[in-house]
Amino acid sequence: MRRLERRKRKRKGEWKTFGIIALVTACPVLFTTLAITLSQRPDVYGATLTPDAGDTRFVDWRTLDDLASEPGDPATKRADLFGKEVRVLGYMLQFPGSPIRNGTVGRFLLVPDPGNWLHPPHLHSGEVIDIRLEGGNSVPLLEGKVVIVRGTMSVDPMKVEPGEVVFHLLATSVTRRDER
Repeated sequence: MRRLERRKRKRKGEWKTFGIIALVTACPVLFTTLAITLSQRPDVYGATLTPDAGDTRFVDWRTLDDLASEPGDPATKRADLFGKEVRVLGYMLQFPGSPIRNGTVGRFLLVPDPGNWLHPPHLHSGEVIDIRLEGGNSVPLLEGKVVIVRGTMSVDPMKVEPGEVVFHLLATSVTRRDER
């Protein structure tokens, strides 16, 4: 009988030890998973905007990515996208070296995927646009919100940490997608 009681106590101690080890192991994994999940935003790489009557042309990220990866001048290949007003959908990121004044910026980067807590956004040449606001204006930096930027696009490759920008847009307006 005493043996049986000792075995029960030993098993109870083993289960308690197992529970403590499982809790200590699971907490960091659960915290990291939760932090990544809560900081994720939908990728708008494949998203499109339906045009309104007489509205400006929408440019999708797939088209820009293809133009940046193919040899030759993108402005020559797709003259319909450059020098004319277009709309692009994406997320705002602070431009390196561009100051934020009272929560507003006059220049920012537009990307299709803002990244998450663990992975910063990838600044591949076809997946980032340098946005400057027309007339030295500024807009609130809306990090984590999908925006529609309207303006005139141009091509001029330049290095930006940690990637490259091929496309530039002189913006006439920046609006949240849900305010449209």
